[in-house]
Amino acid sequence: MQKAEKGIPVPVEKFDLDGNPYIGVFLNANDKVLLIPERLSDNAAESIEKALNVEVLYFYPGTRLLGSLLAMNNAGILFSEYIRDSVSDEFLREVEERGMRVGFLEDKLTALGNNILLNNKKALLHPGYGRRSIKFIEDTLDVETAVGTIAGIKVTGSVGVVTDKGLLVHPKLTSREEEALEEFFCLSPVKVTVNFGSPFVGAAVVANNRGALVGSKSTGIEMGKVEDGLNIL
Repeated sequence: MQKAEKGIPVPVEKFDLDGNPYIGVFLNANDKVLLIPERLSDNAAESIEKALNVEVLYFYPGTRLLGSLLAMNNAGILFSEYIRDSVSDEFLREVEERGMRVGFLEDKLTALGNNILLNNKKALLHPGYGRRSIKFIEDTLDVETAVGTIAGIKVTGSVGVVTDKGLLVHPKLTSREEEALEEFFCLSPVKVTVNFGSPFVGAAVVANNRGALVGSKSTGIEMGKVEDGLNIL
């Protein structure tokens, strides 16, 4: 993990969790909180707070895969129904106190973070979601939705990262997909890799409208493209 210099904001910060650079699998952030499945050292928490400028909340619902399994924006958090019993009342109160809705989606596509690419306005969904699930997603997260692919891949949250200011995508995004994404999100997709060449940007970037964490194996060039693509100043 790259340590932030105290007192100086760092808009894009390298990070790993127990040596694993695929931080997007484990962490989930909006402009209010960052959810993390284990306690952090003071230095690690400070680095996160410098990049994302949010409160860090510890949350362990029987799994460390908070990035893969949860879909979250400023309006709410969407869980799979199958982990309902593992989500404590205390955590639900903390979320609601921060002005976020909570929903539990009953669907065979349980890895919501992998299957939903979203910001605070819109969400691109795995094509396998049915009408009932789509309506539930829209109501919980207060978003307009569309179904689609990125580079022919249905798990849109694994191969893309979107905020209200920018959109990062798998480098093999097709021209047809690019046109559809730009029209839907009203953002220009930027093709990037992370972690020294990985195209699974959603698995290695955690971002909000203020900054981003990137996997610790990412190069300086990759970090620069992430910063530019998300319009982080």
